[in-house]
Amino acid sequence: MQPITNKNGIKYYDKLPETARQAELSDFFNGTNWKYGKYYLLENHDGHMFFIRRLHQLNNKETLKMFIATGRVYVVKNDKC
Repeated sequence: MQPITNKNGIKYYDKLPETARQAELSDFFNGTNWKYGKYYLLENHDGHMFFIRRLHQLNNKETLKMFIATGRVYVVKNDKC
């Protein structure tokens, strides 16, 4: 399954890839350090698109935690988005 690229160059999936699973905080944080560079999929508000994102230092970690808690973040097997 290949991602779609919109006119603004943003990559996303219109369906969740088969190897995706709901993320947990431990997928991104090992207790002391954030796992920068980790890819994830962020579900949009209506569940019709899954945007490809990558964790970096400028991410708002509290927002990411909220999205994880509400079940809107997915990780893909082998970190292949």
